[in-house]
Amino acid sequence: MLTITKQFSFCYGHHLPDYKGKCQRFHGHNSVVEVEVATEEFGKDYPGMVMDFSTLKSTVQVLIERLDHYDLNEVLPPRWLPPTAENMVMWLAGELIAKFVETPYRLIRVRMSETPTSWAEWKV
Repeated sequence: MLTITKQFSFCYGHHLPDYKGKCQRFHGHNSVVEVEVATEEFGKDYPGMVMDFSTLKSTVQVLIERLDHYDLNEVLPPRWLPPTAENMVMWLAGELIAKFVETPYRLIRVRMSETPTSWAEWKV
């Protein structure tokens, strides 16, 4: 399978209520998100392309702007609270799957890093 991946970065704050540890206090992260997509219609947008990187950027950037420099305890839907890395990556994947409905593109993987050495990942 041929795929493309684009990386995005954003900053956010959050806390984990009732967590027994440092993360119960408000703190921030510089996060990196990777989004990987595939298509059954290789070359549809342009010969030799899975998807135009600018199309992927504009699709994902709308979601990143909803998170960047916000307190995620206040902006994520209640279903996805507390804002753990796992809940955030599941929210991102769900939003992206919905955006790709009725398109030739298929979401393969979303990885969200809280730190350079810690991440959560959703994949097909």
